[in-house]
Amino acid sequence: MAAAQKAIDSGIGIDWYGGEELDLFVVAEFEKIKNETSKYDVWTNNCKEKAGDLLTGARKSKRENKFK
Repeated sequence: MAAAQKAIDSGIGIDWYGGEELDLFVVAEFEKIKNETSKYDVWTNNCKEKAGDLLTGARKSKRENKFK
């Protein structure tokens, strides 16, 4: 925990993906993928990958929505 906090405090390995302005896009993206039934895999289809996919989709939707 101490090492993780030190890394967070130093900014190493941290990706910041917006704030409250991204919330609606995250909710919308979750609605699209919530019923997905792909098999869990510790290396390529794990919770970290799914969270990353969710945020990537939300950021993409937000960018596309800006230009409409």
